[in-house]
Amino acid sequence: PEFNLFLKKWYIKGTRRGFHRLSHSPSFDWISDKHGNVQTDFIGRFENLQNDFEKVCNHIGVEKIMLAKSNKSDHIHYSHYYNQESIDIIGKMYEKDINYFNYDFDDKR
Repeated sequence: PEFNLFLKKWYIKGTRRGFHRLSHSPSFDWISDKHGNVQTDFIGRFENLQNDFEKVCNHIGVEKIMLAKSNKSDHIHYSHYYNQESIDIIGKMYEKDINYFNYDFDDKR
């Protein structure tokens, strides 16, 4: 319930406001122009960080290394913290990202 209140505070009537608008806007807004055209030729995913990092290394011609893992948390998958109300709020806030990157709240549950 507290998480839902937090989400509602930052997302009111379909508009983000304040600091949240800049720091938590959909990633799609950062990679596309005003017409919605993606302006990059490769997008790595955190879920595939090592593999995508190696693709970039190959592309630019630098030696691949194993990325260090630090600050790894030991908790259940993020999706278990959501209820239907928070899924609906986040789904609306990040609809562009969820659609473009093919995310799903049931991923890896």
